[in-house]
Amino acid sequence: MKRYTMTPISRKMQKLPLNGNKTPLQSRPSFAPEEKIRRDVRMLRDPNYKKTCSENVYKFLSENNFEGNLSQKTLQNPSNKDFQLIFKFIFSFIDDYEYTNKFEDDVINILKIIKYPYASEITRSQLTAITPHMWPIVLSMLSWLIDIMLNLENFKDLNSSENNIETFFNEFVSNGYLNYLQGNDDDQNLEEDFENNVQVLYSDLFKKIDLKKDELKKLEKEILELKSGFGDIENLEQKKNDLLEDLNSLISSQKQLENKKSKYSNIIKKTLEEIEIIENELKDLRNQHEEIKNKIEVQKLNPEDVKIMNKEKVELYEELEKITPEKEKLMINNKNLEKNLSEVIDEIEKLMFDFNNLREDLNFKFLKNFDKKFFNRDFDETRRTLENEHNKAIQRNEELKINKDTILNTKEEKEIILKDIETKIEYNQNKLISTGEIYLKKKKISEDEQKKNKNQMEGLERELLQLNLESNSSLIQSEQGLHKNKISLDIINNKCKQEKEAIKNLIFNFQNNMMNYKVSLKRINEKLQNLKNQQEN
Repeated sequence: MKRYTMTPISRKMQKLPLNGNKTPLQSRPSFAPEEKIRRDVRMLRDPNYKKTCSENVYKFLSENNFEGNLSQKTLQNPSNKDFQLIFKFIFSFIDDYEYTNKFEDDVINILKIIKYPYASEITRSQLTAITPHMWPIVLSMLSWLIDIMLNLENFKDLNSSENNIETFFNEFVSNGYLNYLQGNDDDQNLEEDFENNVQVLYSDLFKKIDLKKDELKKLEKEILELKSGFGDIENLEQKKNDLLEDLNSLISSQKQLENKKSKYSNIIKKTLEEIEIIENELKDLRNQHEEIKNKIEVQKLNPEDVKIMNKEKVELYEELEKITPEKEKLMINNKNLEKNLSEVIDEIEKLMFDFNNLREDLNFKFLKNFDKKFFNRDFDETRRTLENEHNKAIQRNEELKINKDTILNTKEEKEIILKDIETKIEYNQNKLISTGEIYLKKKKISEDEQKKNKNQMEGLERELLQLNLESNSSLIQSEQGLHKNKISLDIINNKCKQEKEAIKNLIFNFQNNMMNYKVSLKRINEKLQNLKNQQEN
């Protein structure tokens, strides 16, 4: 049957029997029953996509000193040996895998172990003979491996450093991606863990901020004591008016906040309802997809039915792709609303901070809850207490005029100290700028040296190719000489065997003669002993 597409046919469509019945799952142990085969929607044969993948692979191999044949041409149309060397080199950064004699089976097992999303698109036949038609699929897989490895390294660096919001966000994204690979779309637990981690992180920061606020309050207290001696009754009245204006502005901002809060809460509810509707639609589509799968497994299919099903499948995928951006837009709107709300809360907290800095005993706090109360204290009571304190301050002002001269002297000393600190800061800033310039110069020099080394390496590779050609011709001559030497060796071995057999015969005859000689000597000795015995008798 003629193929009209350039995409590889799945293994299920290739192995349909002649009668149209689908083969059972038990006859195919290579696929796990719970695994979801995902359709590769990437533009693998797009020139821009292929270029980005090849540049990613080339950059990684060149930066990590790949010892094999490396050039842009090899990455466009590599041989089987080049692919094996590149894959082993890249995967060695992830795991020390012991390869068997069947390299293609090892690659397929590795892709299943690391849960490559499009492992079903890569087959054993594609890996045994790398063709230009199948190379984009394999190249995108290699680029994916490099991206995963680099993300793992960044993740390890983040884990080794102190906890911050980026580490928690990376953990949330990576765990969500793992759940997506395993077919689990429920991310509520992950979102709750992320929110808890962020709350814990910012609780520590707020504690540090409170400690610094206490230190600042101590300094401000000293400054206020110094300034209180300089101020007259008119200054105190101006402060009183300023405080009253701040109170009025806070009251008006409180009313505005209540209106904004109700407005934003309604918007958030609407967005959540829209998200729930979209999620329900997605669930319905998934249920329909599963029902269609079950019907396909039960009924008998013809090739024409398969074509119709594929068209419907493509249309469903297009509908899903249309729905997902709407969901993302709603999520983005929700995040923007939350950002606006947080900005308003930050502005209120800044106002409260400035207001609390005016007096130590105020301690107004913004309550982050959904009740009607936004502050921990009433403004009317604080107004009364401030008026009483104002009357007391007028009486105390007369006493403080006496200590004015001593306070002026201390103020001048502190200003001198501040000037010294500012000069030190300027000196350190100039140092930082100079060191940054030196670093940039050294970086340029190192990059130039790397380019020179790359050019030298390419020249050496060319010389190696010439040496390989010359060595091949010398190898042929040496093999001919070896053949001649083997023939002469065989002749010498035959001669040696003949001479060895002759020597063995001579030794055997010599041993027999020696044995006969020993027997004759024994007989003579016995006769001599008998004669001696007779003479003695």
